Amino acid sequence: MTTLTDLITRGYFPKELPPPFHTNDLGSNLTTIVNNLQGQKTSKLITFDIPKLKLSRRHLGIPNPLHQIKLSQVIENNWGSIQNHYNKSNISASVPTPSTKRAVETRYSFRELASERALRSTSSRVLLKTDISRYFPSIYTHSIPWALHTKTIAKKTRGNSLFGNEIDEKVRNTQDGQTMGIPIGPDTSLIISEIIGCELDYLLESELGSLKGFRYVDDYYLYFESLSEAEIACSKLTKIMKTFELDPNTVKTTISYLPEILEKKWAVEIKLYDIRENPKAQKSDIISFFSKAFEYSIDFPADAVLKYALKRSKSFKILHENWPLFESLVLRCMLDEPSVLPIATQILLSYDKHGYSLDKTKIQETIFEIIKHNSRYGHTFEVAWALWLAKSLNIPIIQPVADYISDFDNSIVALIGLDLRDSGLISTLNTAKWRNYMNVTNLNEEQWLLTYEAHVKGWLSLTSGGPNFGQNQFFNHLLSQNVQFYDSTRQVEIFTPPLLSKNDDNSNVVLKNEIVDTDLSSYELTFLMDY
Repeated sequence: MTTLTDLITRGYFPKELPPPFHTNDLGSNLTTIVNNLQGQKTSKLITFDIPKLKLSRRHLGIPNPLHQIKLSQVIENNWGSIQNHYNKSNISASVPTPSTKRAVETRYSFRELASERALRSTSSRVLLKTDISRYFPSIYTHSIPWALHTKTIAKKTRGNSLFGNEIDEKVRNTQDGQTMGIPIGPDTSLIISEIIGCELDYLLESELGSLKGFRYVDDYYLYFESLSEAEIACSKLTKIMKTFELDPNTVKTTISYLPEILEKKWAVEIKLYDIRENPKAQKSDIISFFSKAFEYSIDFPADAVLKYALKRSKSFKILHENWPLFESLVLRCMLDEPSVLPIATQILLSYDKHGYSLDKTKIQETIFEIIKHNSRYGHTFEVAWALWLAKSLNIPIIQPVADYISDFDNSIVALIGLDLRDSGLISTLNTAKWRNYMNVTNLNEEQWLLTYEAHVKGWLSLTSGGPNFGQNQFFNHLLSQNVQFYDSTRQVEIFTPPLLSKNDDNSNVVLKNEIVDTDLSSYELTFLMDY
């Protein structure tokens, strides 16, 4: 069973945030917190945009904890009924199941989907591939009770006698009352999206009978014996989507004869690539590997090629003499494909811990360029991760770069910036914009996390000058329980590189440590859901 504690401790903050942001304190104090859920009816969520494709972004949402807890309570209280609803679908590959890393995870992992496509397409000749256009942002919250109780019953029965209406209300309260869209990031949204998805599946099977294939969140892979069957299914699925105020993504909708390509050629080549252990040969191999990755990233701009390549490179046995070259190419990837920043941070910190000499000057220059470039566009993911890398490697931020940070209206960037100032890595930081949020009323606004955490840490003072949040009972209780959302000691997971040491004759190398994470799936790293 998925519990309130699970949803708040491991399923609340988006996994894309830098490591210091957490909800462990909130989760461990829920026993008393749930007795103090008093406050404004609705609140605004924090937005944190991440790179999706080369020129597009995905906007994550971090709801106010007051309303996220209330939403999570409703889901916990009705978890059995929600699971029964999921059972209506025979083709869902993304039914949420309890997990140890997050509150829930999909029934099948990314890496299993390619094999599922092969397993479920036997005896079929045609593939219908489609998805829901901008799924999470286009979900109409009133359609949640439609999916759970049927549209007719939901329209006749108002109020919380139907738990679907209660979920509808609670999710709207997390986003200032808006009925269009649900937040991307919290696990509650995966649970809600699957409520609607399973109903789509059920209605489609009610029309067509048993289906071959699967749906993964918003993506459909359905297999048929003929083109006409696939065309009929596409038409009926489009009509069903429309009844839930959803639209198919016409750009991604295709009907084609089998067989289908299960893995893209660039992924196959990169996955099989290895580097030799002779120093000179390895240097040449590193250049060839990244050159091929760069070439494919240009040829396939919609795919996460460099992200996949860096993950693959974690299994390479990089010699100390070739580290400067490898490090430089990792930094190159950081500039060319910002989504690699978490993986690049992991690589740099892991090699640093295991005795490799990092070029702090090069890293500093790269960090500065990332901050300067992405600040122009307000890209919070890139700037936040660049700042966190600077903090992790104790790299100071010069004043002109610090000035870019001061312009951000974002709690994630602001708190990391304040942490760097507190650590002495930023000498002067203009906090005038952020001080405008240091009052009790902003605890229900978009920058609630900055208002609360900056006060808890003593990084910024409340404008009223008081020691607490006075009339805000909920946040005042969090303060009394010493609940914090930022811990600068938390870090990305450090891995052990396959370290090498030369033997006496200097002709071979001996493997000292091996890392396990070499079973990479291209599907995992290139499958981009159209949220």
